[in-house]
Amino acid sequence: MAARERAPRFGPYLVWSSLPCAYWPHPPALGPLTAERTAPSLGIGTDPGMPYAWGHRLAGELGSGCCSGYRGDGHTACSSGSRCVDEVVERYLVTG
Repeated sequence: MAARERAPRFGPYLVWSSLPCAYWPHPPALGPLTAERTAPSLGIGTDPGMPYAWGHRLAGELGSGCCSGYRGDGHTACSSGSRCVDEVVERYLVTG
């Protein structure tokens, strides 16, 4: 399997979890996301699931969003040992 060769840890899982997309009965909704009339959003790019470039682009598409980056491993950056990320998240949650 090519996915297992290229990404032994996550390749097979990503292929398996994407399988429903091959049989979904509706066409994909392409285009930028919007979040009009919503509170500002915060994204933190941390891993292959949300690389920094994607988080930055998503924040721009949402209009009122912002993105912070975290250099490290893992799916969650908050409360993972980065004082910088924790301060950004705390400031966002307290002041918006």
